[in-house]
Amino acid sequence: MLRLLVIALLLANALLLGVQMLRPSEDGLPRQPASSPSALAVPPLVLLKEMGEDETAMRGNAECFTVGPFESEDAKEAARAQIAPSAVAISLRETIATVDRGTWVYLPAQPDYLTARSMQLTLRDAGFADAVVVREGEWLNSVSIGYFLNENNAQAIFDDARSMGFPVERRRQQNPEQRYWLDYEQRVGAPYVQPSDNSPISPDRHRLTACGRGA
Repeated sequence: MLRLLVIALLLANALLLGVQMLRPSEDGLPRQPASSPSALAVPPLVLLKEMGEDETAMRGNAECFTVGPFESEDAKEAARAQIAPSAVAISLRETIATVDRGTWVYLPAQPDYLTARSMQLTLRDAGFADAVVVREGEWLNSVSIGYFLNENNAQAIFDDARSMGFPVERRRQQNPEQRYWLDYEQRVGAPYVQPSDNSPISPDRHRLTACGRGA
């Protein structure tokens, strides 16, 4: 009899639990067991193929380039016109380049113009036909023998003048010059600029770069 009573109680508890599970909750959904995590706490799973345009935004949809350097404003503007059809943004940068003008061989400044003129004629008589008096600036009344891009030629003239007793000197000439750069951005898939030796932008002046950074 006691065994039958225990079995009956167990069946009654199971029936009561079943009725509670089937009873609708206040929001109309079936009740979850107390030990089960709520479905609302699980973040939804989104496949990459379902992301559409968001996926492209994650990879970035722009490519950036830099072109230059250009030595004149005319060359810079011609390059700007070439990239304008492809670019969505163009910015200008300016830098200073140190340009090597070769080696200057010269006689240091003389006390006055008449002395410098006399030294010029003496140098010409000795075979230095390009000797000329500097008439202005920092080197006033010095006597220039010539500028030489080839260092060997400069050395030969220097040695010849020295061997004849002329106290000549030599100086490497470097001048600062303005340079222009154009940085531009274009959308992925837009037509690329086509550099060539016959266009304002030669292949060696067109480079892919990180967006937000120049060359």
